[in-house]
Amino acid sequence: DALGSADGYVGHRIAFFLAATLLAGAPSALADAANSGLVVAMVGALGALLVLAAPSVDLSLLVQPGTASEPNSALMTAAPILLGALVFQNVVPIIAKRFKGDTEKIRESVVLGSAAPAVAYIAF
Repeated sequence: DALGSADGYVGHRIAFFLAATLLAGAPSALADAANSGLVVAMVGALGALLVLAAPSVDLSLLVQPGTASEPNSALMTAAPILLGALVFQNVVPIIAKRFKGDTEKIRESVVLGSAAPAVAYIAF
């Protein structure tokens, strides 16, 4: 391509680097707005994917036993969800600082922050 890339993604990498650099030095209000926009985009993308995939979903497969021939293969299939659940603890100190120790807001944030990915995993 024009930038001399073997894989064709140099432009994407440059755009990501510029956006990350600008956000790193931006005021927190701008970073919060960008974060909110990205969350809305992710939820919209998941919703669009679910709407497009819904016609081909066979709900009868949910009540059938798994197809894993070995327990280890079933564990490896579930590993991303299990590991995702383990890393959520890292944001609690940040949330506590942002809400200045307000226990009710911290609790609400943790519950909603846990419920959103859980709903997305279940829906997907």
